[in-house]
Amino acid sequence: MRTPIAEASFAAASFDVVFCVNVIHHLQRPMDLVRQASRLLRKGGALAVIGGGPHQGSDQWYLYRCFEEAYRRDLARYPGWQVLSEWMAQAGLSALELCEVERYRSSYAGRQVFDDPFLQQGSRSQLALLSQAEYRQGLARIEAEIRAAEGRGETALFEEDVPMLMLVGRKT
Repeated sequence: MRTPIAEASFAAASFDVVFCVNVIHHLQRPMDLVRQASRLLRKGGALAVIGGGPHQGSDQWYLYRCFEEAYRRDLARYPGWQVLSEWMAQAGLSALELCEVERYRSSYAGRQVFDDPFLQQGSRSQLALLSQAEYRQGLARIEAEIRAAEGRGETALFEEDVPMLMLVGRKT
């Protein structure tokens, strides 16, 4: 069995802060990261996990609307903030605080959406994980929305309003 790098490389109580930024949803065993971070923290130290939160239901993201499989996968990949809070408590972290640290906002009118560099399949994990067929289906949904709006004499809007949240737990 492989030993996690954090366990092999650093002594217990070595750090005041451990940051995990947009990583936890990529881990096979994310609870292990929480346990290891708690082991590495000195008393009073903090683990700060920053990322998206598709479970919150507050994301207004055209990618989730048009690439339905990406949304379903993200619901499975991202631990909900409540679940992450429970993991932190089990690992001996308390004084949990969830707050918004940044908000990504953009808007594309009609065919401008195809100029979004993050619409390329390899540009973000949500799209990179899709099969070619799923990716093409999402592009087809975008095209259908544009054509439907044009047929009504309107312009389709493709918006992003995605909060980045941070959950902080402290070692007591």
